[in-house]
Order: sequence, then structure tokens, then C-alpha cells
Amino acid sequence: MPLSEFISCVDTAWLRMDRPNNLMQIIGVLMFEGQLDEPRLRDGLRHTMSVQPRFQQRAMLEGGSYYWRHDPDFDLDQHLKRVILPGKAGKLELEKLVADLASTPLNHQRPLWDMHLTDTSLGGQALVVRIHHAMGDGFSLVRAILTMMDNTPQGSPRPQPSAQQDESAQEEEEMPHGGSRLVRAGLKLTGNLWSRYVDVVTHPTKAMDYLKIGRDVASELCHIATLNDDSPCRLRGKTASTKRVAWSEQIALPDIKAVGKVLGCSVNDLLIAATAGAFRHYLQEKGDDADKVEIRALVPVNMRAPDDDGALGNRFGLVALDLPLDIEHPLQRLYAVRDR
Repeated sequence: MPLSEFISCVDTAWLRMDRPNNLMQIIGVLMFEGQLDEPRLRDGLRHTMSVQPRFQQRAMLEGGSYYWRHDPDFDLDQHLKRVILPGKAGKLELEKLVADLASTPLNHQRPLWDMHLTDTSLGGQALVVRIHHAMGDGFSLVRAILTMMDNTPQGSPRPQPSAQQDESAQEEEEMPHGGSRLVRAGLKLTGNLWSRYVDVVTHPTKAMDYLKIGRDVASELCHIATLNDDSPCRLRGKTASTKRVAWSEQIALPDIKAVGKVLGCSVNDLLIAATAGAFRHYLQEKGDDADKVEIRALVPVNMRAPDDDGALGNRFGLVALDLPLDIEHPLQRLYAVRDR
């Protein structure tokens, strides 16, 4: 197991962006039927840590650069914790727990992740997973979490899935390579460029230095700088340190894919169109004129190759997308998202 590893400039950007009112952490909730076998859960986590040593490494700042350093005092009990939900231990109480965790920074004196296991009245237990974005993006972290899962009720921990086994790898628009139309048409913030963009935003005096490194970077930064501001509305404002979290009832992914196939749209198209529709309805309920609101989303796009080995880290681009809040008809809104 490597005891030390240099943290890339892209992953370092996520460490430097951490703010009390905008924590750079990814949170997921896994729902289980019945009770988990905790010893097997721990065994699965140990397997994950053997496959991905970063789960036992701290982010250390040394001489102006960050390094992943092995934590000699690593204690799994500090990362896998039991919590008790209050009251009815239902969906509202679970959402409140997740909101509290979303508002609480991870401990930077330890590896930047933790899990909270809790009993619910929803038919089983919930496992709330919290991981700092510097450790990896959503694509790599999902794969890492899968390594702690069993293949069968009596099976051993699942080996790390290959990209060929990852169903999402089959959708070019969700995993674009070779210059797909989505990346060609959008704003690409990848690799060093993303780190430089963040650096310019947080340290404006460095802008001129970065503009000297090449026309590609300069053109991207100029494009960012010249984008119009979003419309003034209740969806804009300063973020606070206290977060609220809620989620809808799930919709089966095969159903979403079936709808997308009929309509000639991707899963991402449907998701973003639904988001735009939700924003529109919300503004209308508040008495605002949604037809005059322009809101831009930054949509993450996987930049990993099909033969990616599943290594942790951040390798994705961002596409700047104007949401069609001014379109009332849901199908017209969907096709506008697809075209954009």
C-alpha cells in the first residue's frame, strides 16, 4: 500500500474550495431492507480500503503542496458510526440527519470520509455515506463503494467493476469521448484548466499569469468571464452554512430509459428537463414570472476512457447549460434541453 502520494492540481482545487457555507463533500444515502450484518459491512469496508488505499490516507499540506499520507492512527470506528434517529425515525428524520451532516465539515485530521448507520421505520436500515470531493468524483466513488458490496448473500466482497460492466458507459452522451457533440458544444473545464479556473476565481491576481500559458486556456477563461449573469431571482443568493436536504420517491431507472428511448433523449436530458420544470413551477408558485428568468447550470460530464481502471480522483468536465425555464410545455422543454 503506498504510504504517500502527490495530490493532483485538480483534486487540490477541491480542498482549497472548501468553505463553511459551501462544503466540498459528496453525500449519498443507501437504503437497505432489514438489518445489515455489521461484521460483514466492516469486512467489506476493509476490502475497499485494500483496493483503494486513499480511504486510509489524510490530505496533508507540505511546502505549499498537498499529499495523501497514510494515517498511522487510522481507526475504522472513527469512520463507521451508529446514530439513532429521533421520533418516528421516518423519512423526515432521516432527511434531517443528512442535512445536519451536509452542514458539518469532515475532520481534516483524519481520512476525508465517514459513514453513519441508522435504524429507520422505512423497512430497514440506512447508511449515509459522506466523502470529500478531493478523494474522487461521483463516477469513481460509486465504483469504490461497489467494492464493499457482496455478489450474493453468501458471497465475498465484489471485485472492482470494469468499465465494460458499468452500464452507464454505454451512453456516449453521459460518458463522452472522442469529441462528442455535448463536449464540443459546451464549456469544458477539465484537468489543469478546472484547477486554474478555480484559482482565478479565488485569487483574481493570478489571472494574468495564467493567461500567459497558452491560447486555449486564455480562450476558455475569457469565455467564462464573458458569460452573462443569471437573472436576479429567488434562486440566487448567498449560500449559508446550514443546509436542508430532501428527496422524492424513486423512479425505476429502466422506466426512465424506456421513456428516453421513445422520445429520442438521454437520461441526462430527462433529468435536466425535470429540474428545469421544477424550478419553473416553484417560481410560479411564489408569484414570480418564470418566463423572464434565465438560470445556468454546470452539468458534470464524465471524461474517463472506456478502459479506465477505476482509480480515484476527479476526471470530469463541466458543460454550461442555460435551463429553459421559459418553456411551459414539458415535451418542448425536454427537446430544448436536448438541443442545447
